[in-house]
Formats: sequence, structure tokens, C-alpha cells
Amino acid sequence: MDKQNKDKSQNKAPKIKKGRHLQKPEKKKLRLSFPVKLAIGAVLVAAAAALGVLAFLKHGGKAPDVILTPTTPHVSYGVNESPPPTDDADSSAPPTAYGRDKNKFTFVVFGTDKGGGNTDVVMVATLDTTQNTLNVVNIPRDTLVNVSWNTKKVNSLLAYEKSPEGAVKKLADILGYEVDFYAVVDLKAFEEIVDAIGGIDFNVPRDMNYDDDAQNFHVHINKGQHHLNGKDALGVVRFRNGNNNTGYASGDIGRIETQQKFLTAAAGQILDKKSSINVTSIANIFLKYVKTNLDLQELVWFSKEIFKLSIEGVTFTTMPGDTDATINGNSYVTIYVDEWLKLINEKLNPFTAPLTLKNFSIYTHDANKQLYVTDGHYEGKQDWGSVRSSSSSGSKSTPKPTATPTPTATPTPTPSGGEATNTPEVTDTGIATPAPPSETPPGPEPSDITPPDITPEIPATPEPLPPPPEITPEELPILTPPPATPPDPNYAAA
Repeated sequence: MDKQNKDKSQNKAPKIKKGRHLQKPEKKKLRLSFPVKLAIGAVLVAAAAALGVLAFLKHGGKAPDVILTPTTPHVSYGVNESPPPTDDADSSAPPTAYGRDKNKFTFVVFGTDKGGGNTDVVMVATLDTTQNTLNVVNIPRDTLVNVSWNTKKVNSLLAYEKSPEGAVKKLADILGYEVDFYAVVDLKAFEEIVDAIGGIDFNVPRDMNYDDDAQNFHVHINKGQHHLNGKDALGVVRFRNGNNNTGYASGDIGRIETQQKFLTAAAGQILDKKSSINVTSIANIFLKYVKTNLDLQELVWFSKEIFKLSIEGVTFTTMPGDTDATINGNSYVTIYVDEWLKLINEKLNPFTAPLTLKNFSIYTHDANKQLYVTDGHYEGKQDWGSVRSSSSSGSKSTPKPTATPTPTATPTPTPSGGEATNTPEVTDTGIATPAPPSETPPGPEPSDITPPDITPEIPATPEPLPPPPEITPEELPILTPPPATPPDPNYAAA
């Protein structure tokens, strides 16, 4: 009996249930609130994006497309028409190729001020990825350009055209081509990029003391060697006018010289420590403060190409021109046409054939201070600037360019009759007065035509030209009213 009970008890032993303290706890689902889930998701997405960007910066990027044709100002083409061929000896090349060197990439940088949308800095550049060179040319802010409004300065293009694309198209008048890419750089971008690369060592060329409460711009830096942070570097490159007339005697030209020296120093230091620069932080600054038509892949590709440069391959030059010109009481810089074309073809031209005067529409003056446009097309009033004061006696004369219209004779369109008409003289007051008649023209006088601002009697054409044909008032070019110009806004002088 005892044995049977013992066996039963042994058989029953495995059926004894464990206490709760010995049982394996049940799994419970982790329930997170929506904000916590959102935060975790954001962190994961950011981590993935960071890894993607790092991989992209290391392996990604693409060479961008470029513009294949130079410009021919004031000539429009139909849907099925092509631009004229270049001066390339290989005339059998297809029009789309147009002799473009696809290893050269062109840029313009507009540095905006805090005023009315004007640009303190206009720099054009060409990067050659075969020769590993970067040529940068500064265009002075007061450079005379052929535009319809009254403040005909290059630093007004961005404000009046109201877009970088429009400014690029007008800038092509003096470049001979539209640049491939633009960057509109806010002042804050410059400051933060200098800080991101750890500052720049620079020998400041002069004492700089200037206060402008309107723009909240203040700079107080002594002459000599400095390690400049972003704020101080911005003060150095923006300084032009000093307190108590202690600024550059040459104004903007002096500032450009300092900017070029600073950028040369900065380029050398950046290339020396490129392996330690946080490219991602600079890219973030660039995307935050810079307006550009480059996409991310193109930016990455260009960053790699720029890091291939050596300081010997980077040059800075200034557009050649008369820096002392005064027109309508305002300071202007007028382009030395021949020198400018030579510089463009040596430093900037992205085409395999040289650019010629036909690609330009440059508003400038000749050695006698007579204003003219190289292609004869005037934007706005043709007599703009006829009342002007001469530049200082110490300034250089503008060399007469090759194949330009005679500055003393205003280009006038030929009437539909096909024969040239007498060209009236434009006086300093801007009123057109016909040349004195030498004889009575043959044929009856048109009694029903009385054009404004001239006498009813039409004067004869001076010898040896034949008498002009009868034309309607609409065909008289000198009587055609000039196109309307927008009101001249307040111009920011700083």
C-alpha cells in the first residue's frame, strides 16, 4: 500500500503548478505616444539622410550641362532658325556644337548689399577642369551698361531685372555670352562660411574705420596681420568709404583690390586644409543663404573639381576701363573695349573660337568722351548722357575699338526707301536740329505733314548726298519717341 501510494505521488509530482514567482513573464507590446514615435522617426530619417549625404559626397555628383552658343545682342531667331555660325575654321561642324569647350564652366557671383537690392560685388569666372584653372574677373559696380533705365550701372541689373536669370541675360551684353551658372550670395553666407573654415589669416592693408547705422554696418580694424573671423572678414571686404573721408582714394577700385588679395589668401588656406574642412556644413550654409541654378549633384561635382586646384591655378583680374568717368553728375566706369575683349578671350571665353565685337553691346565712350554703343542699339533714350562733365585730366582715354561705329555720328536706321538720309545733329540739350539747308529740294512740299520739333519746310540734303525721298513722319528716325524708361529709384551709394 505504501509503495502504491508512493508511486502515485511520484506520478502526480510533474503535474504540480509553479508559483507565480516561478512563471515566465508574458511579453507586452511597447506602446509609444505619437510624439515619441515622430521624434524617433525623425532621428532615423536624419541618420539615414546623413549617411546618404556622406556617401553622395564621396561617390556622387555629375558634370552639369552648359550653354553651347555665345550671344548676338538684339537679334532674335524664329522657331526653325539657327544662330549664325562662329568664326571657327571648321564650318562643317553642326550648329549645336558651336565650338564650345565642354571642360570649361562659366559663373557669375552677385554679392548683395543691405540696401535697395544693388550688388556690391559682381564677379565672373571660368573653371577649366582640364587645365585645373579658375580665372576670376571683377566687374566694378559702377560699370556703364546698355539698359533702358537711367541708372545704367552693372550693380543695378539684379534689382531692375528682378531675377538672377534676367540679370544674367543683360550681363551677356558686356560678356559676349550668357554664363552657365549664377550665385546670388547673401552677406550672411560669406560671414558663416569664413567661420565654418576656421577663419582666414590676412594682412589688412590699411586702418579701416566706418560706421553706417542705416545698414547696421560697422568696421573697426587696424592695419596689419589678423586672423579674421567671419564678421571681421566681411567688414574688410565691404569697406570702401571711411569715417571722415578716410576710405580708398580710388573708391570701389581700391575695395576690389583688397577683395582680390583676401580671396587669394582665402583660396590658398582653404586648399591647404581641404582635407579637414567640413564640406557638409559649408553645403548647408550655401543652400541656406545662396540662390543658385546649380542642383545638389552639380554642387558636389564642382566641389570635387575645385579641390583639385592649386593656388597657382587661381587668378583674379579687374575689368579694364576708365574709372574716372562722370556722366550726368554720377560716377561711372566705362569699358576699354579692345582691352576687355582681349581679357575675355584669354581668361573667360568658354568657346574654342575667339569672341568678336559682334557678340557684344557695350555702352562706352571714345577718346573724345563721346558716348556710343558698339552695336548701335541704344536701350532707352539715345541722348542719355549728352549733358555730361568730362573725367579728370589725369584719366586715361578709352582706346577706339575695332569695327565700331564712328562715335561722332549717331547710328540711324535706314528708311524703307533703301537710301541713306541726312543724319541730324544731337545737341547737348538733347533736341534734334536739322542741318542748315543748302538749296530747295525738288518737287512739291508736303503741306499736310508738320512733324513736331522741326520747321514745316523740309531742308535739303547737303551735298554730295542726293535729296531725301518723301517719307512719312513715322519713317523719320529722329522723330521716333524713345522707349519709356522706368522711374529711377533711390540709388544706394554704399
